[in-house]
Amino acid sequence: MAMRWWLGKAVACAAVAVCAQVGTAQAQIANSWTGFYLGGSLGYRASDVTGTTTREDQNFIGPITQNNLTGCISGASGPCSPSKSYDNSTWRIGPYAGYTFQIAPAWIAGIEADWNWASKTSTTVGSPYPLLFVNFANANYSFSVKTGWDASLRGRVGYLMSPSIMLYGTAGVAWMKVDATSTCSTSTTSICQPGEFTPADITNSKVLTGWTIGAGVEGKLAGNWVARGEYRYSDFGTFNATDTRTCSPTPSALCGTATNIVDSYDIKVRTHALTVGVAYLFNPASR
Repeated sequence: MAMRWWLGKAVACAAVAVCAQVGTAQAQIANSWTGFYLGGSLGYRASDVTGTTTREDQNFIGPITQNNLTGCISGASGPCSPSKSYDNSTWRIGPYAGYTFQIAPAWIAGIEADWNWASKTSTTVGSPYPLLFVNFANANYSFSVKTGWDASLRGRVGYLMSPSIMLYGTAGVAWMKVDATSTCSTSTTSICQPGEFTPADITNSKVLTGWTIGAGVEGKLAGNWVARGEYRYSDFGTFNATDTRTCSPTPSALCGTATNIVDSYDIKVRTHALTVGVAYLFNPASR
């Protein structure tokens, strides 16, 4: 009887010890994704960019105002479109950093920020604005859109498929630098020749604010290193701008009684980005 009592006690103690070890191991795994991380990424970004001319006014001495975009172009014949595509694609590279919390044995939550350098310019020729009107096309005119750096601040939620593999979703606010340039040649066949309308070139720059959403997978490498692959879609909204070219003095031999030409346009920007990255997780428990 005494032997069985001691044997039962020994088995119970061994079970408690094993459970304690398992609990400790599970706790270490559970904490292994918790901590601050810093990494770098390389990827490819495709930008969906549409430019639309919304209005053009020619103003004269006195009360005369001529709106040339009523019905696309007032009095114009032949093909006419107030919109043009400035789609482009380019490489992007930059750092990212964040912090993750283990909120349950298999669930991760966190916050992340990233900044990516990129630069790509798309240009259309024949008009100083995103507008096609065959009757007045001039090969010396052009309009270009440059998509530059982008950045974001996002939340992340992940699920551990295994202790070392995580699937995650991410969403938040995003920013992008965009430049739009209207070029009006100073040749004698242009409305910007010497003695007519100035300035010849006008650039509008803006940092657009929008939103982004995406998903990815992360896997632990040796030590505290973590690799990832990610896709994100971003919508940066619409960039509105208005340019004014003036003629001085007025009246003049070239401008007549025209005082200025005012053009307004919209630039709509959306992007798709595929990236890979490697980060270091500052958490000893992840080793």
